[in-house]
Amino acid sequence: MSRLNDPDNFRGRVNYAAHVIAYGRRPTRAFDNCFENYDGDEVATVILRRAKNNARLAANLHRYLSLASIEAAAERLADVPTRRLPEVARQTRARRTAEFDAWIEQQRATDAVEVRETIADGVHRTDERREGLVSFIDRVDAEGRNEVAEAIAFEGRRALFPKGGGTDCAPWGA
Repeated sequence: MSRLNDPDNFRGRVNYAAHVIAYGRRPTRAFDNCFENYDGDEVATVILRRAKNNARLAANLHRYLSLASIEAAAERLADVPTRRLPEVARQTRARRTAEFDAWIEQQRATDAVEVRETIADGVHRTDERREGLVSFIDRVDAEGRNEVAEAIAFEGRRALFPKGGGTDCAPWGA
């Protein structure tokens, strides 16, 4: 993994994003990655604080980031000194990763229950579809249409062939 994509490389991600913004570079996937480690608010807050002392960064900031969003993030983090933001970002990443993992597990558990219910419903419906009466079964071959069986009752998965009555009850040519 590139050091730039390493979530623990907070300062490197901040430096890269600030450089792209200050020099008006084209944003790339690497630029997007700077904000996608559950700590985008902390990254944006550091960049906003740097923009107060860097005119070039301040002039381009609105072209890359939503000022309303990053100002709201900076307000939430106003009591955290800039030198402590990497540690706060690490804690945020850990907390949000755990929350996401818990959500994924909850989704898997919910999906498993739904699959079991669907399978149970499917088996129940399959049995219901198989119960009843097939009124006519025929076979078409080179000699034409031939009656194979008539009025075959089904119960569950088992065919109950009628007894007697002049209908051929052996559809496999027995």
